[in-house]
Amino acid sequence: MKGLSRCHQDICRPVPATRGLPVRAILPTRTETGQPALWMGTRHGLVRLEGIDGPEPALAPLLFDHRNALPDDSILSLAESGKTAGERALWVGTEKGLARFWKGAWTRYDAAAGFPG
Repeated sequence: MKGLSRCHQDICRPVPATRGLPVRAILPTRTETGQPALWMGTRHGLVRLEGIDGPEPALAPLLFDHRNALPDDSILSLAESGKTAGERALWVGTEKGLARFWKGAWTRYDAAAGFPG
């Protein structure tokens, strides 16, 4: 089964908003307003699940992929840096390179930017 499930005590239930998503990496984060959220790396790009502390988590209306930010759609890893300084950077590892989202802008580290492929 693709997607995520939420578990409470001994019962796990699928999160409807993620049904069918080929999730490969998950990273806890916070939205711009400080609410808990999850970055989810898939084979089709990067999405964010918001409202994870409420009854019905939902996907944010954004998708980052090769067309607007990432070296490739197939995401392998996620990491966040700079939490203590207050300015977090999101790092996204793909099959064709690395990308960083920092201060509202994406930077690609891939063959097109001169890095080894």
